Order: sequence, then C-alpha cells, then structure tokens
Amino acid sequence: MKKILLSSLIIVILCDTYSLGQVRTDHLSIYSIYIGIGRQKIDLPGRSLFAFPVHSSFHFGLQRSWSQSSSSPFYQTVDLSIYENASAGSGYLILSHSGYQTPSLFDLSAIFELGAGFAHLFRPKRLFELNEGSFTEIVDLGQIKPGFSLKVGLDYTVKQLSIFVRYEILSLLKYNEDIKVLPMTFLNLGLKYNLKKRSL
Repeated sequence: MKKILLSSLIIVILCDTYSLGQVRTDHLSIYSIYIGIGRQKIDLPGRSLFAFPVHSSFHFGLQRSWSQSSSSPFYQTVDLSIYENASAGSGYLILSHSGYQTPSLFDLSAIFELGAGFAHLFRPKRLFELNEGSFTEIVDLGQIKPGFSLKVGLDYTVKQLSIFVRYEILSLLKYNEDIKVLPMTFLNLGLKYNLKKRSL
C-alpha cells in the first residue's frame, strides 16, 4: 500500500510540473460515464493483490464536475459495483465519491477519491432449516452494511475516451459481532467516456 501511495504522489508532482509545457486541462469534462471490470479481495490493502483465485467484479458509474464553466479538477461520482466471491459470498455496492483529477501530463492524469455508501451482501451458500422433519430453504435477503471507500488511479485520455485503472480500498462497518470492520479491495480496469467538455 505504501508503494502505491508513494507512486501516486510522484505522479501528482510530475503532473503539476507546468514548466514542462505538456500539462493540459482539456481532458476534464462536465459529465462522464464509465464501466470497468476487475478483481475483488477480502483482505488488508496491498496483500495478495495478484493471488488466486480471482473473484470478479463489475463497475458502472456516472461522474459530474463540481463546476460547469471552468477547468476545476474536482468532481462527484455515483457508482454501482457487483462482485462474486466463491468463498465469502456476493454483493453489490452503491457508493458516491468526491474526487480530484490532476492536470494531464502526456495524456496521463492521476485521480484520488473518497466516498461512502452501503453494501448489500449475500451468503456464499444456500441455507436450509429443519421444519417438521423436512428441510426448507431459507430465502437469503442479504445484509445491508455501511462503508467508506478510498480510490487511487490513473487515466489515459485521448479526445473523449479515457482508459483507467483503479485501486479501491473499502471498509464495511459492523459486519458481524466478531468482525467490526471488513476490509475489501478492488483492482479495476475500464473505459470512461467524457460526454461534455468544459468551457475553459
């Protein structure tokens, strides 16, 4: 995790070096839509990042700038994430993030996001109960848990299309009586389409 944060800090410093003459803000837009796929892990940040098995995740979201008429790098997102974990169950997340995107250096920019929302979690296996000598399946309605999220990543933008990579750390609160905070991480790769450019 320390290496990831240090790398992101170096990128920010480079992206803020305006004297290079390559820094631009025309990669920013008012509205964007994005989709991504990746892997999900229930583990502490930075541990077993590329370990097997791979638990899949899908992400879809909308992004809106805080400003309508300037090159402000601040924005807000609303996103839906769905994941499937064979050993820990499946679930979906609805989160909103406040983010900052650095100026573009050679079409590359860094992003930092902080957010909150909730997760709807489902058990990995079907449950049955004994009722009058026979087993009856219990309908799993899932559990809703609040959570907080931190994202860091990179965007490579050409015209209105961006290719991005994101590393997300999610902390779910009050998971059960024994686990007060459940750590979860996501590593995602995706595409973002910038719907409307800002007036600079």
